[in-house]
Amino acid sequence: MLPISDPSTHEPRLLEQVDEALRAPHVLLGFKPQLERRFRTQTHRARRRSMQVAGVLMNTFPLLMLLADYFLIPDVFSQALWLRLTCVGVTLLLSILAFKLISDERAPEWWAIAIGLLAVGTNLHLLGQSNSPLGQLHLLGCAMVILYNNVILRPRFQLAAWATAAMLAGPAWVGLTLPEPLRDLKQLLPVLVAIAATASCSLYFLYQLEREERHNHLMSLRHRLLSARLATVNAELDQLARLDPLTLVANRRHADEHLGQLWQRRHHGQDHLAVMMIDIDHFKAYNDRYGHPAGDACLRAVAQALMLDLRRAGDLLARYGGEEFIAVLHGVPPDEALKTAERITQAIRDLNLVHEGSPGQQVTISVGLCCDRVAEHDLSLQAWVAAADQALYDAKRQGRNQVRQASILQGKAAA
Repeated sequence: MLPISDPSTHEPRLLEQVDEALRAPHVLLGFKPQLERRFRTQTHRARRRSMQVAGVLMNTFPLLMLLADYFLIPDVFSQALWLRLTCVGVTLLLSILAFKLISDERAPEWWAIAIGLLAVGTNLHLLGQSNSPLGQLHLLGCAMVILYNNVILRPRFQLAAWATAAMLAGPAWVGLTLPEPLRDLKQLLPVLVAIAATASCSLYFLYQLEREERHNHLMSLRHRLLSARLATVNAELDQLARLDPLTLVANRRHADEHLGQLWQRRHHGQDHLAVMMIDIDHFKAYNDRYGHPAGDACLRAVAQALMLDLRRAGDLLARYGGEEFIAVLHGVPPDEALKTAERITQAIRDLNLVHEGSPGQQVTISVGLCCDRVAEHDLSLQAWVAAADQALYDAKRQGRNQVRQASILQGKAAA
């Protein structure tokens, strides 16, 4: 029998959301909840991996900042050395938490923000403790942190924008509140402008990068959904092409292909192959007496009864033409195949479909059976079917409403 088709695997509602998202501007870079979850889930692994690589470099960043500490705020260098080494330890601890112990997909994003805020906070603390006249230049280190955070670590834009605002407000506040002898606006303002320019350029880069990433994700998802829909439609069309529309069993094309596939594998085993040719007795007389609509109903009833009885995995029932059906049983020995043929013959009798044009006054079938080991005969597939057809002819000639079994050699002679 034909396999029952699975429900459609594509998601129409999701495809509508994707198309809607592609048309919308999405200035704030966000999707509807279902799309957003899918986007974060599918991009999480790649982002996590890139952040881990960038995090290795981040661990060396506090050590590089020691150079700026040494030349710009030498009066607190010993304190800077202790703080920078502590930052390395905290960074390693946060990395273990974000990438090893916490499974939440947002953990790496918050890790990146925490590292950036920690670095900026350290710079601002050291500046507040220093009396160096070059201390304002030390604020430029905050620009480097912002640049590294937004360009190398690349957290999600909305989170990065919030963190960048904090990293920008902190230096501005600390610089403008320095004691009068240490605050030189001619020096401070260019530094703050440089930090603001770095923040805005890096955020713009991050925005464009994430926007393109989201657009590419939508296009890729749309392509997959359309491909899934196309595959489903093609599968449904292929199934319909193999289905007899009246009886809803397989058609002759599918039966021929199924037999051909079994035949191609005949040398790989010693399994039996049983072919049954099934014909409704006196069906022309039934149509003449009751009309074609009743004949169609009769065909459907017989087909359903046969299909219910031939329910073993691998069994195939197909309408071969007119009132004739074919059943193919693989791996069934002759005695079991004969019992099956007799059982389906009785199953049709048990339907008790009235047929006044038949000697028994009810609808019956005749069955021709050919069953043997496939690999034992160097014969064509046509000979196998011809043997079953010859057995069906014998059943009809001997009174119908019965089963006759033929030898494959009879099929060779008939073919």
